[in-house]
Amino acid sequence: MKKLIRLFLLTILLVSCSDIKDNTKSTKADYVLFSGKITNFSTSKVRIKGDDFKQSIKMENSEFADTLRIPKDGFYTFGDGHETTSMYLKKGSKVHVTLDTKAFDETVKYTGSDESNFLAKKYMFIEKSNLDGKPLTQVPSNEIIGKAEALKKQISDLLNTYKVSETFKKEAALDNNYLIPATIAKFLAYQGYFFDRKVANGETLEKTLDGINYEDEVAFKTSDNYKTLVDMDFMRKASKSDDKGISLIKAKKSAVIRNYFLKQIARDINPSNKNIDQDYNAIMAIATDQDFKDQLTRKYNKFKDLASGKPSPTFENFENYKGGTTSLADLKGKYVYIDVWATWCGPCKHEIPFLQKIEEKYHNKNIAFISLSIDDKKAHEAWKTMIQEKNMGGIQLFAPKDWKTKFVQDYGIEGIPTFILIDPKGNIVSASAPRPSSPKLPILLDKLL
Repeated sequence: MKKLIRLFLLTILLVSCSDIKDNTKSTKADYVLFSGKITNFSTSKVRIKGDDFKQSIKMENSEFADTLRIPKDGFYTFGDGHETTSMYLKKGSKVHVTLDTKAFDETVKYTGSDESNFLAKKYMFIEKSNLDGKPLTQVPSNEIIGKAEALKKQISDLLNTYKVSETFKKEAALDNNYLIPATIAKFLAYQGYFFDRKVANGETLEKTLDGINYEDEVAFKTSDNYKTLVDMDFMRKASKSDDKGISLIKAKKSAVIRNYFLKQIARDINPSNKNIDQDYNAIMAIATDQDFKDQLTRKYNKFKDLASGKPSPTFENFENYKGGTTSLADLKGKYVYIDVWATWCGPCKHEIPFLQKIEEKYHNKNIAFISLSIDDKKAHEAWKTMIQEKNMGGIQLFAPKDWKTKFVQDYGIEGIPTFILIDPKGNIVSASAPRPSSPKLPILLDKLL
């Protein structure tokens, strides 16, 4: 199946040192004292994430502070709203971060962690190089290697200007060593080369990826660029596989890498997957992480309850933009098409004009169109403003607890936009309906209406 495995950028947090004295000797603290001040903060909480770690800290007058009991020294991410930055945290550290969300990457600065300051500066170098994301697709193929070599040297020189631990220095240097092949792999993937799309100089570039060891567990855990390489190698092989890469995963020697890819393909366990039973059984047959298996089983059982014809989860008294509240029961007797979205979501906003056309086409039909915002409460006014500016029609509702709203969780929604179609009796037609921009949606609606 031709399936592009999502790239997960490895990001990082920061820390500083603090000792606990025990009468006769001093021992290193097993936590990080983390604080910060954010100008123009966008949410009521900041988030810190890492492998096997997640914590939120409440904002008070644009400031926050808390103790982070991280499982290990290493890379973490710090985020406000939908902006994130990389950090490197060490147990026993005391770290303070300042930034302005209106220029997030340009203003982030850490006290107590030169490692994190290096990472922030490094990101700016990468951004200006145009060697990541959409800008990378615009770079001529015969310039990729030269530009990557220049960026690699720039990052190497930058690393030498910071006072960082030897452990971090080795990890940063290792990551930088994989920068050139990772850039080549991303370029080929973004251009669709691995899906048989012609790319100038493509075969020559692909040959530079031969001979790389894709089973280095240490590099996989510490190097963002190496992890990208492993992702891309799996993607190009899985694109020619008829089992979604299950056999490739099974052949992986590293349990860490094997479980990583199982988690990626486990995203196919969703209401729209017609082969959900087959895929679930295939994943469970080779998974070894019991926590992952338990989570997947819960997810699988939930999604089976969201099959076509099953009673839909409901909601009551959601705020209506036009005033008052609306419950799903109010619309019984009609088909209901629900767009779960948020003002910060680019793909969601892309669908708005298509949804407006669909609403216009079926205006006199027995169907109601709901746009359900899962914005944070702090974005409540932004929600109202966007509805007015974009002249959004249909029934505009605001979920009371954003992602934690029971209706959202009952549908197992993990990404947006998500579209749901419910029949006049309140039963599910599709828990993962076609998008407004898809030609499949009017075909489906024409059959029903």
